[in-house]
Amino acid sequence: MRQLGSFSSKVLADRFCDYLISERISCQVEVEDQSFVLWVLDEDHIEQAREAYQQFQETPEDPKFLDAHQHAEKIRSEQLRQAKQAMKRQIDIRKQWEPPGTSDLLITYLLIAISVVVTLKFQLEGNSFGIFAKLSIAEIHDLGGGIPGSSRVKLLDVKDGEVWRLVSPIFVHMDPLHLLFNMYWMFLFGKLLEPRLGAWRFLLLVLATAICSNLVQYYWAGPMFGGMSGVLYAVFGFTWAKRDWEPQRGIGIDQTTVYLLVGWMFLCLLGFMPVANAAHVSGLVSGYLIAMVRPMYHKLLR
Repeated sequence: MRQLGSFSSKVLADRFCDYLISERISCQVEVEDQSFVLWVLDEDHIEQAREAYQQFQETPEDPKFLDAHQHAEKIRSEQLRQAKQAMKRQIDIRKQWEPPGTSDLLITYLLIAISVVVTLKFQLEGNSFGIFAKLSIAEIHDLGGGIPGSSRVKLLDVKDGEVWRLVSPIFVHMDPLHLLFNMYWMFLFGKLLEPRLGAWRFLLLVLATAICSNLVQYYWAGPMFGGMSGVLYAVFGFTWAKRDWEPQRGIGIDQTTVYLLVGWMFLCLLGFMPVANAAHVSGLVSGYLIAMVRPMYHKLLR
């Protein structure tokens, strides 16, 4: 910011300031000791502004100075609009640390509660022919000798109208440790996402990625699977993408968590334990891609 010159008349000061703004040179007029001082805000254009100032001193009635007001007003209006948009995108850091209220996590708490009740019933039954059979993506039957199996016709029960089976496997967990691990991470991601997305958008994200991860796991390895881990990796992928592509949304995740969850996924892929690897991978990919829809759309518009 540098002082360019002074004017005895506000009309002349505003006229020249309008001309500079029409030339995309930021400036402002201030009153000092009954004179009107013009300041150039961008020092990269100070030489251009000085040349224009000398011309204005000689011919202030030049049409290029007289006609600059309308163009300058358009530029000011555009700058004001952009400033308002920038303010909307700003993140209130104080809110990042405020604990969410119960109403802010309605869907998150509901997912956890259903998972706990269903898993508890499954553990008490001790077999795959009760609650697990009713909620698995395909009806489980006893093939004899306690051996579970299902129809060879893919998605037969879903085609017969039991569409809830596309989602319901996420509520059945194989053991308490499986339940505890998934609910811990779902609570953390739910606390981050649901207050920012809103309950309905968060629910749609869960349902869409549950269907995707369940279908991929079913076609990859059959119906004997359950758990929230596909959705867990989906909300992880969604958060990861938002952090990198739309940081102004206030949805972030630290790099240590990224390394931890990606590392765990690849560790499971090595076959150290029987887990739904296809659900993990497809959940991560689907969540990441859903998060990319908005920034890619805006990028195409630009």
